[in-house]
Amino acid sequence: MIYFTADLHLGHARIINYCHRPFKSAEEMDTAILANLYSTLNRYDTLYILGDISMSPNHAHRLLSLNKKDLKIHLIVGNHDRLDANLIKRFDSVSKLKDININGQKITLCHYAMRTWNCSAHGAWQLFGHSHGNLVAVGKQMDVGVDTHNFMPYSFDEICEVMKTRGNNEDEGTKNIKEI
Repeated sequence: MIYFTADLHLGHARIINYCHRPFKSAEEMDTAILANLYSTLNRYDTLYILGDISMSPNHAHRLLSLNKKDLKIHLIVGNHDRLDANLIKRFDSVSKLKDININGQKITLCHYAMRTWNCSAHGAWQLFGHSHGNLVAVGKQMDVGVDTHNFMPYSFDEICEVMKTRGNNEDEGTKNIKEI
């Protein structure tokens, strides 16, 4: 299975108040988020994290200590990610922007929501984080952050179901943007 998530903010106590997260401490929050990931992910799954794992390499290493053999973890870097060389090499890929294709569906991954993206006029999706559920998606966009999904990752199948309810990108405010 393929999963997506963003905005874990491991070890970041202030995010609890900022995003009204239902935890008493950063440790309680970290434990819940990591337990949700661990119980969801299986050995041969793929996880895309769309930024903001943590503001400390030590907390990010905690996430990777859950790494099950053959689990693929790709990081799309967010504005709060502090990565050291040892951490970077433990991911299967690290980038600021990534275009992927799953079963013929084109998807652009970025920590930030975009007004337009590669093939947006042709049905491509854009998945993002950063806004913690406070930004209205346009067309085939979706905030995959933990604040929008009870601190769980989204499966590709769940995202497919959501996208069925979304209008075409051209119908949702991007129709005047010409793709070159």
